[in-house]
Amino acid sequence: MQAAYFGLRPMVTYRAIELDAPISQIGLLAAAFGGLSLLVAIPVGHWLDRIGPGRGTVVGVILEAAGAVTALFASNFTILFIAAMIMGLGHVVAMPGHTMYIATHFPAEKHMEMYTNYSTMVSVGQAIGPGATLFLAGQFASSTASNQINSQAGLAIALLVCLSALPAAIIIREAKGQHALSHPQQSAKERKLKKQERKSSGSNSTTWAIMLSSAIVVAAQDVLITFLPLWAIERNISPSMVGALLASRAVFTLLIRMVSLRLVDRFGRKEILAWSIVCGCIGFASLTFVSQEFAFLSMAFLGIGLGIAQPITLVMLMDTVDKSERGKALGVRMFGHRLGQLGLPLAMGGVADVAGMNGAWLATTMVMSTGVFLTIFKSPPENNAE
Repeated sequence: MQAAYFGLRPMVTYRAIELDAPISQIGLLAAAFGGLSLLVAIPVGHWLDRIGPGRGTVVGVILEAAGAVTALFASNFTILFIAAMIMGLGHVVAMPGHTMYIATHFPAEKHMEMYTNYSTMVSVGQAIGPGATLFLAGQFASSTASNQINSQAGLAIALLVCLSALPAAIIIREAKGQHALSHPQQSAKERKLKKQERKSSGSNSTTWAIMLSSAIVVAAQDVLITFLPLWAIERNISPSMVGALLASRAVFTLLIRMVSLRLVDRFGRKEILAWSIVCGCIGFASLTFVSQEFAFLSMAFLGIGLGIAQPITLVMLMDTVDKSERGKALGVRMFGHRLGQLGLPLAMGGVADVAGMNGAWLATTMVMSTGVFLTIFKSPPENNAE
């Protein structure tokens, strides 16, 4: 799923460029990935609580594949916009399904380990997807020029990768009604009492801080994926090099996730999360002045900054919500992600239109820096049981 999604995202941008879309519309296109899913994220969470995360994952894969097909045959920006919305909807169904599956099928003391393992595999997909898709799409270009690409070939390749996820999704689906029987929903009275307990303990504010920090990081990642091709065009950098840069970012994310358990055990979640976001800020800021070769160093900082937050904030979130409301919490979390993915790329598209890509990178740096504040002052204390 991640290889397909991160292969599709830059290909959609290149397809929009082929259709002569201006920079402001490309920002709008990035926001489309979060538009429809923003409206359905919370209902999807409730739905997953009822039918089970495995069955939801199957639906997510099918939707993302349908969006890829739509993009493949898009002949104008409007159809491409609709395709991006369908892909975003598929992603908002599948990814909470994955994370909820871990929460419901593994004991709490294994969550940090399992979310780290899961996030590591996400990084593998993020490394393979853009690198392979952009490279292969370049081989099908009608011109031999280094900056040429066949976006439709790239979309077809990403579609095949997406369809390859379907057998695995079918394997983990639950029998009809199985999840509801093993995870009964609370009554309205029980939910009210739990809400009062969380309010009195102050856990609500920490939960929102966790979600906001996570949303900032995910939205910043969307800015990078969406606008790196434009940055490359400004500097006459080839699409294959863009794929290599995005793949290297994912490789650095993979490496940091492989050692994240040890880092958290030694320094604590809060400290590691804060320093990772600082690295992300450095990565975005450095893109304003680095050359093509030194851009890989920027990707190293971005790989660390955009990579380690997800498993840590997932465990923090699962620690602060009731078991019967995990789907709802993940839906709210995804709502926050999609709100950020809708607003931040759109805003950065406007900034890039006025101040160029350097202005967009610096503005993203400023937004990410708020995540450091939230991590230091609002995140919950360490859970010793973990």
